[in-house]
Amino acid sequence: MDQDAGKVRLINIALSRIGEFSITALDEGTPQQQKAVTFFTNTRKALLRAHPWNFAVHEVELARIPDETPYDFQYAFQLPADFLRLLKVHDARNFKVQGRRVLSDEKVCRIKYVRDVEDPSQWDSTFTDAFTYQLAGDMTYGLVGQASMSELMLSLASQKLKIAKHIDATEDVQDAMDDSNSAVYAARF
Repeated sequence: MDQDAGKVRLINIALSRIGEFSITALDEGTPQQQKAVTFFTNTRKALLRAHPWNFAVHEVELARIPDETPYDFQYAFQLPADFLRLLKVHDARNFKVQGRRVLSDEKVCRIKYVRDVEDPSQWDSTFTDAFTYQLAGDMTYGLVGQASMSELMLSLASQKLKIAKHIDATEDVQDAMDDSNSAVYAARF
């Protein structure tokens, strides 16, 4: 399934949640399509930024910006185009995110970050479920004109998001507790 077909599928799930007609393409010109396309990207980015989703976490060594010496730092590094949220800068005590750059005193900058995963086929199913409720809530008032329906969808999205975050967070617990020499591990086991 290509990205556009995946987006149409998710939009149609969101539309069905609020009793609206489905769409067939991202450019068909119907009110449903226009509202959905208006909110889709912002809703995706906001939900991805809200949590370090396992499917969206990525690590990379940043390219240094040549001939740029920022004030208070020795080096500037370019953030990736798909960057949404910084989780960690490896081996750096002093750094700052400024615009689309990381400023640091280290010669090399390796980061862990949340990336913008545009392809819905790469998303976790619980994230997808929360996303469709959030999208439904975001576009409900403009399509249906009912604030109560919008509030209901956003409330359900919040509940689904909590479940999705919990499931996502527990999928890598074993890695975090793998140190059998740690005091936490010894106390628990």
